[in-house]
Amino acid sequence: MVSLPSGGVNLADDFLIGTPVLIVDSRDHNQIGRRNALARVVMTLRIMPEDVEVDLDDLLEKIKNVIPEGTDIGATETQPVAFGLKALRMNLARDESMGGTDDIEEAISTIEGVSQVEVERVSRM
Repeated sequence: MVSLPSGGVNLADDFLIGTPVLIVDSRDHNQIGRRNALARVVMTLRIMPEDVEVDLDDLLEKIKNVIPEGTDIGATETQPVAFGLKALRMNLARDESMGGTDDIEEAISTIEGVSQVEVERVSRM
């Protein structure tokens, strides 16, 4: 937890570094309304390539180019699946006002080499 000059604190994970969160004591009405705190939607996606020959680093670069503007990519990792096949897992975050995950899933699904996009987790911060 990092204190910010504005009086807020940064409670974000590695993929949301720099996202200020203001904690307000319910008795301190002077702080209420000082910041327009829109909720953020944080999601973890698992992207399955078509086969073991797909370069996951190249696939990640293509994903960065097609995700909707305003969606932040956080931590990414490869996860062994079976028989040499690896999945790409990634954390994404964006403002709640942008909606759910459908547009992200559709954009990633259009990339050559992607077999499946699975939403593992969605959370509201």
